[in-house]
Amino acid sequence: MLNDHNAKPASDPLVSLEQVCDLLGSHPEFRVTQIRPLADLNRKPSRLAQLIKEDRLRRFGAEFANTLALLDFRIDRPEPNTLVLDLTWHITEMYAGSSVFIHFLDSSGAVRFQGDYPFEGEVPDRLGFVYSRRTIDIPREVAPGEYRTRLGVWFPRVRQIVTLTRFYGCDREAPGWYHNAVLLSPFAI
Repeated sequence: MLNDHNAKPASDPLVSLEQVCDLLGSHPEFRVTQIRPLADLNRKPSRLAQLIKEDRLRRFGAEFANTLALLDFRIDRPEPNTLVLDLTWHITEMYAGSSVFIHFLDSSGAVRFQGDYPFEGEVPDRLGFVYSRRTIDIPREVAPGEYRTRLGVWFPRVRQIVTLTRFYGCDREAPGWYHNAVLLSPFAI
């Protein structure tokens, strides 16, 4: 047994749980998924935030694990080799270690390039909305043509994709590894 004189007593359940998660999380064979509430531990999404989210989700969106909803996705090409993605999310709980994967697929469905990013550091407003702008360089070897965007949420460390719980105005990926991802409107390069 470890003897740490600076550690808080084991009677403090939050400290002991954090210590266990830290210890297990460093081992490659263990999966530790922590759910971190947005601002404070007692805050629940306001009724107004839920109404806004539900209204926007009816027109377009994808909800993952009933806690993370993509409500808007816009793609722009300001320069020949650059894409700018504007994404609007609504978050009721943030999963530590989660990332968004964004794959750009050619007409045969093959991934030609991607623009994945971690969710860590995204800061929601008071209603739980996150407005994210991502710039993605298009590799020079990518051929001109029509492409689609595949988007989902996952835990890269354990290679686990987050469950897609609802989607509107976009298509669900076919059965297989990415069936919990959505396919968004095509665009041209």
